[in-house]
Amino acid sequence: MVKEKAGYEEIGTGIFVPEEDAFEYALEMISINENLKQEFLEWFYSGGIPEKNAFEYALERVSLDEEEKKEFLEWFYSGNFIKEG
Repeated sequence: MVKEKAGYEEIGTGIFVPEEDAFEYALEMISINENLKQEFLEWFYSGGIPEKNAFEYALERVSLDEEEKKEFLEWFYSGNFIKEG
């Protein structure tokens, strides 16, 4: 099936996230899922989490820096999603 919009389709569920919503969706998912939150922190800090407010700091960084945002999206959607469009 050809999608009209570019985005990401989750393998096994068929959930489709349009590209313009991809960042917000990824942030929401890591905010509500403790396992994803931990994976995000390990990815962002490469295993060394430096401070108590590490999650908030990492979210701020990926929100403000376009290169970090791009890398974050690549990381988040690299597992169970297929890039469409």
